[in-house]
Amino acid sequence: MQDRTLILILGFALTVGCATVKPKASAERFYPRDRVVCADWKEAPSAWYVDASFYEIFVRSFQDSDGDGIGDFDGLIERLDYLNDGDPSTQTDLGVSALWLMPINPSPSYHGYDVTDYRAIAAEYGGMDAFRRFLKAAHARGIRVVMDLVVNHTSSQHPWFVKGKRGPQNSTFDYYHFRDSPLDWTQPWNTSSPTWHPIGKRYFYGLFWGGMPDLNFKNPAVRREMLDVAEYWLELGIDGFRLDAARYLVENGKGLQADQPGTHRFWRSLRKLTNRHNGTPLLVGEAWTDNKRAVEYFGNGDELHMLFGFDRASGLRRGISSHRASILKDAICEELDSRPAVGWFGSFATNHDMDRIATILGATSSVSRLALVGKLLFTMPGTPFIYYGQELGLLNGPGQGDPEKRMPMRWDDGNGNGFTSAATAWAMDDKNQDTPSVARQINDPKSLFTVYRQMAHLRSTVPALRRGATVVIDVGYQDQVLAFARILEGDLVLIVANVADEPVSLTLPLGALGWGELKFTGLVGTHQDPHAEMRMGAADVSIWHSRD
Repeated sequence: MQDRTLILILGFALTVGCATVKPKASAERFYPRDRVVCADWKEAPSAWYVDASFYEIFVRSFQDSDGDGIGDFDGLIERLDYLNDGDPSTQTDLGVSALWLMPINPSPSYHGYDVTDYRAIAAEYGGMDAFRRFLKAAHARGIRVVMDLVVNHTSSQHPWFVKGKRGPQNSTFDYYHFRDSPLDWTQPWNTSSPTWHPIGKRYFYGLFWGGMPDLNFKNPAVRREMLDVAEYWLELGIDGFRLDAARYLVENGKGLQADQPGTHRFWRSLRKLTNRHNGTPLLVGEAWTDNKRAVEYFGNGDELHMLFGFDRASGLRRGISSHRASILKDAICEELDSRPAVGWFGSFATNHDMDRIATILGATSSVSRLALVGKLLFTMPGTPFIYYGQELGLLNGPGQGDPEKRMPMRWDDGNGNGFTSAATAWAMDDKNQDTPSVARQINDPKSLFTVYRQMAHLRSTVPALRRGATVVIDVGYQDQVLAFARILEGDLVLIVANVADEPVSLTLPLGALGWGELKFTGLVGTHQDPHAEMRMGAADVSIWHSRD
C-alpha cells in the first residue's frame, strides 16, 4: 500500500482507506495519539459467526468408527468432546464453536467436490441417519455446522449430466454447456489448460476438469434447483454453507469466466433465501482473488456474509516464513482498508487446497513458531478457521497431490494412530509419525495443542478479540516486531509479536501512543511490564489487557 498515515481530526474521527469512521465515545480514550499504521473502527456484524471459532474437517480423515479405513459421522460424534464438550465451565476441549465440513454428498471421488446427489450423504460416511445423529449431537454441544455447497459444477456421473449428454431432446441438456465444437476458453489461472472437453460428437464446458462439468446458471431451472438444494439443507438444520468456487457460476466468453454479473445475481437470490430462516445461516465464500475484487461479493450487504481472507493468509505464511513483520503488517492493513461495513473476513493460515502450515514452516520448525501462527489467528481481526490437525502440527503426506494435504488425524501412537482399526486406511503415511499425537499433547502444558486450546478459550472470553476495532501500531524495531491493538468500548488488548528468528529487547512507546498511564494485565506470554524494557524470545508473543 501507499502512505497509510491516519489523520486524527476533531472528535477522534479517522480517515481509514476511503471512509471516515468515528469510534464510540467509550473507546475514544484508547485511540493512539501517534504511531498508527492503519486502523479499522467499523463495527462487527451482529451475528453469531463473528464470535465463532471454526474448525475445518475432512470427514474421511477424522475418525473411522466401523473399521473400513474411512472416516465417518459416527466417528466424528465420538470425537466431538475433543472439539467442544458442551460445558462452558471446562477448558479441556479445543474450544471449537463451529465446524466447516468439506463435501459430504455422494461422489465418485475421494474429495467429494464432484457431487452425484445433492440431497444425500455419502454412504461411506454413514448416510443420512448418521448425519442426523451427528447434527443433533453437535447442536447439543452448542456447535454450529456449515457444510460445503458445491453449486458451480456437478460430477459427470450426476443423473442430470448422464441424461443431458444424450442430446438436446433431454430436459437436462441445457443444465450444462454443450457445443458442437470446442471454444478456445482456458482456465483463468492457467492459460495452458483448456476448459472444453470432448464427449461423443460434442464438447462440454468444465472449468476445473472433465469430471466436473459446469452447470449453466443462465438457465432458470438450474438456479431453482440449486436454491431448492440450499432450502433442503437449511430445513434439515444446517447452519450455513461454505460456497465453493464462488466466482465462477456464470460465463460470458473467453476471459469472462469469473466475477460476472449473473454470478452476483445468484448469490443475492441465495441470500434472500437464507434471510427467511432464523439464526442467520452463514454464507461464506471461496472467492480466491485479491481483496479489492473479492469484496464485491459482499454486494451491498445482500450477497455473502463472509469471505476467506486469502491475501492475509498469504501474508501470514510469507511473513512468518521469512521472519518479516512488515509483510504481516501490509497484509493486515490491506484487508482492514478493503473491508466494507457490510462484510466480514474469515482468518486462516492454510486449508485443504494448500500445503499444511507445519510443512510450509518446515518439519523441524519449533513449537514456538507454529504457536505463533495460532496466537495470531486468534487475536487478529476476523473469524479464525483452523484446519483439522493444525493444532498438532500435522504435516503433508509423502507425495505432492491434494490427498497429501488431507491425511488422517493422529489421535494416538498405536496401530492406525487411533484413526482406524483397519489394517489399511484410505490414506496413511509414515511421514507424520514424528508429529506428536493428541494423546501426547493433550496434557502437555508446553504442547502446540495446549496453545491452540488456550487461545481459543481466551478469544471466547475477551470480547475485544472477537469484535474490537483493530489498530496496527508502529513500535519500531524494523522488521522484527508486529504490534496491534483490539479495542472495544472500555477494553484494550495489546498484542506484540516478535516475528524474527532471534530474541529482541524492546521498549514500547506507550507514552507516544497515549497509553503511558494505563494499567495492563498480562494474558499471554512472559507477563513482563509493558511500561519497562522487555526481552522477547524468537517467535514470542505477549498479550496484555487494560480495562477502563
